[in-house]
Amino acid sequence: MRRRDVQIECAETWTVGDGSVVVEGGAANVAKEKVGAIEKVDDEVVDAFGNTIKVKAPKKTNLSNKERKAREKARKVRRERGRM
Repeated sequence: MRRRDVQIECAETWTVGDGSVVVEGGAANVAKEKVGAIEKVDDEVVDAFGNTIKVKAPKKTNLSNKERKAREKARKVRRERGRM
């Protein structure tokens, strides 16, 4: 009876098991659509007074060998688990 009541009240349910989360319902469908969309970063922004402000892109930092190897190792582990 409780599961039926929860399904009536909640549009979204989260099921946790085997080290993963399965999201079912309303917001899950919206989230899947947003994953494929890439946000566009504006080069210029206009503030409330009408001033145009140029936005600088964040600088890319070069990783040290230790950090690069750690990221590659973590990526390899994720790939072996089937998550990428």
